[in-house]
Amino acid sequence: MSNLTLLNEIAATDRTFQRVGDQWIGKCLICRAPLRFDAGSGEGATVEHILPRSAGGSNDLHNLGLTHPACNWEKGRNWDSKKASRRRADPQKYAALLDRLLVERQQRWRDPLPLAASIPLPMQEEVTILTGRKGRQAASDVDATQEASRD
Repeated sequence: MSNLTLLNEIAATDRTFQRVGDQWIGKCLICRAPLRFDAGSGEGATVEHILPRSAGGSNDLHNLGLTHPACNWEKGRNWDSKKASRRRADPQKYAALLDRLLVERQQRWRDPLPLAASIPLPMQEEVTILTGRKGRQAASDVDATQEASRD
């Protein structure tokens, strides 16, 4: 799975993230500050392995979060590495950090959004298939047309 696909899948399962145009906007898992990234390139965010792969962590979505590149780097360098000074100096504090991030990810969890829900619809769309009538109309009108045809 590509890193870009992974970024988009994590965002789709994190309730702090909303898709706005070609951007995902939510909160960094580590510092909780606003985080925005480009859904097409992934620029602006990194994948955080809460329990690092070097410690047996996996690519399971429950073990992954979205972070600022600097936050991910700081955690990796100062905490995740087996040589990290903070981890060696205070293993209980490292365990507490991992617990906090796992709990935070669990609290943010939402079932993956359907693909259509995460992709903004154009203002107008072809409605031939939906209504059986040829033409273009606003996406909001499609719902009203479908509702009226059910009555």
